Amino acid sequence: MTFLIYLLNTVSQVDSLTALGTAATLLSLYIFYITYFYPNYLSPLRHIPSPPTISKSNPYGLPFLGNTIDLVKEGAEVVRARWIDEFGGIVRYRELFGQESILLSDPKAIHQVLTKNSYDYIRPPRLARFLEPITGKENVFLAEGDVHKKLRKIIAPAFSHRNIKDMLPSIVGPCARLGEIWEKRASNPGSKEVEFDIMEDLSRATLDILGFAGFGHDFQSLTNSTSELGVSFENISVLDTPTRKVLRSLIPYYLNIPLKENRAMVHNLKVMERATTHMVDEKIAQARSIKSKGDARRDLLSVLICANKNSDVAQDRRLSYQELQDQVRIFMVAGHETTASAITWMLYALSINQDAQRRLRNELLQTFGRPCHSSSRPLTYDEINSLPFLNACVKELLRCYPPVASSSRVATKDDVILGFEIPKGTTVRLSLRAIQRLKSVWGEDAGIFKPERWLNPELVMKENPELAGRTTFVTPEMNEAYLPFLIGPRTCPGSKLALLELKILLYYLLINLDYSPSPQFKFVAKTVLAYRPDPGMRLTVKMCQRHQ
Repeated sequence: MTFLIYLLNTVSQVDSLTALGTAATLLSLYIFYITYFYPNYLSPLRHIPSPPTISKSNPYGLPFLGNTIDLVKEGAEVVRARWIDEFGGIVRYRELFGQESILLSDPKAIHQVLTKNSYDYIRPPRLARFLEPITGKENVFLAEGDVHKKLRKIIAPAFSHRNIKDMLPSIVGPCARLGEIWEKRASNPGSKEVEFDIMEDLSRATLDILGFAGFGHDFQSLTNSTSELGVSFENISVLDTPTRKVLRSLIPYYLNIPLKENRAMVHNLKVMERATTHMVDEKIAQARSIKSKGDARRDLLSVLICANKNSDVAQDRRLSYQELQDQVRIFMVAGHETTASAITWMLYALSINQDAQRRLRNELLQTFGRPCHSSSRPLTYDEINSLPFLNACVKELLRCYPPVASSSRVATKDDVILGFEIPKGTTVRLSLRAIQRLKSVWGEDAGIFKPERWLNPELVMKENPELAGRTTFVTPEMNEAYLPFLIGPRTCPGSKLALLELKILLYYLLINLDYSPSPQFKFVAKTVLAYRPDPGMRLTVKMCQRHQ
């Protein structure tokens, strides 16, 4: 305290121009230290291979910009994939003002972070700050440590094999409804084919699926274009731009700033909050009226609430009302948006691989027939999961176009990865899309959507020797670099449900419809709530030939 008083007295005796010059000099020295001197000469991470800061986007190699401009201008996934190819399984790169981050693509290093030491690596606090207004903070996605362990243990039974199997009829309804809507659109007598953006309808359909299977509730997103919840979800996706995410993560209470976009965002978030409150209250009331287990409903929320009120469950193993609400919110956000993105990418991939599209349609036809046809068979959980080419297409889709393209962690303890010291506080990034397209792992055809790589090589050789000769087939070692749902305690709990949704949607959208690219349409891949094409995905759609 005495020193502070002495310093203030000294400063007060210096003229303002000298004080300003001294402050500018000290600030310049500080910026020089954190952006150049420390990263290059003192940082424990300086021995890790690093891309230069000099590039087309930063021609003078300004250290306070680091590699950030490259990531923004070219796209983070593109740039990170290039670094991985050039520098290997661990890369250090610079963000703004000298902040250092680590990019991992080595399978052993990834397993160390996500499995062996998973609770020593937390999600970045910034991520929590920009997601909390949308998802709440007491959910299985954002929770850490013992809270996460508790939530995961409580939630896991709701996603059991039996429960997912029981949800199949709830999933079929919205999928069949969307198939009928598109078939009617493609059957327009005025033209042989139509072109439209498939993403909006898919987002609405997956929200309806989540409504039925997740909460036993009909959101009517597909049948009612003015559905308040459906419109709010679309608006949140549009309003939540990367720039606003950054601002929300940096500025506390950013949404309270009276901007037009903020007011619109708050309104849409209130709509979502009202919907989740209504669903939780409704399900709690239903659970109280249940007299026997046979009367219990099988949607996710009902399963959670019924398990929650079981007298055998200890109080510390139960979900609070707020925790129930926040699980619903994260299921709504993560569950419908990621599936909508995945099926969008799937139809795009099949549109540019017509052979795979025809083969998949034929497999579905031979197994189940056409919907509502006298010879058709009902979809069953076991059968739809046993189709080899359908499984291969879904696996390849999630390899090439994972709905969550990257994941980040922050070290809470000092660690050693691949022989390099990783100090506490280091940000570690996993570029899932880049890892799953590495030529060093997946072969020269890694960037091509090729479902056959997941099939038995001997069978492919018998069917098509030429294709087998130019295909890199998946080996057990490659599976270590296959991470669409992550691994370890942070594995997506809803992965089985997502896979079932994808397969049922494919049946109803592919069985009578043929897809091809729109020649004039251009898009870029961006991460909003999920990794998706922007500004959507326009495809040419027509009724397929009945002999296919």
